[in-house]
Amino acid sequence: LFYFCHLFMIFFSYAYLLFIFICVSFFVSYCFCFSLFFFFLMIRRPPRSTLSSSSAASDVYKRQVLARMHNLTDINLANNGIRNDGVRHLCRALASHPSVCRIDLSHNAIARAGGKDILSLVNTCSRIIAVDLEGTSMDAALRTRIQERAAANADSK
Repeated sequence: LFYFCHLFMIFFSYAYLLFIFICVSFFVSYCFCFSLFFFFLMIRRPPRSTLSSSSAASDVYKRQVLARMHNLTDINLANNGIRNDGVRHLCRALASHPSVCRIDLSHNAIARAGGKDILSLVNTCSRIIAVDLEGTSMDAALRTRIQERAAANADSK
């Protein structure tokens, strides 16, 4: 009987320790998952509306990288979630680029302000001969003016 009681006590002490270990393991894993959840909530990627990460230094760096691509003739940025401020950054970079002549900005959230930047670019840079703006939210009249100006640039070459 003493031996049986001794085994019974040893078994339940190990079972108790196992129970405590499992509870602590679940608690730790729960806290870890909970902290990961809040960690990923706190991470925020830069907005897709800009071509830069919103810092002036990054904007200058990307313009310099773009300027070094002397053989770049076509830029396809269709379906990239670019908005007016992204178009402004792009137009600044392309104003001094030596060879880009076709730009595809179709299916982006570009409104009238972005369209005015594109029109200004096409007016000042005669090498821009094609701009695709299908599926943007700018008005048709402005889109037509941009495409007519690009066509006039193409005819003058």
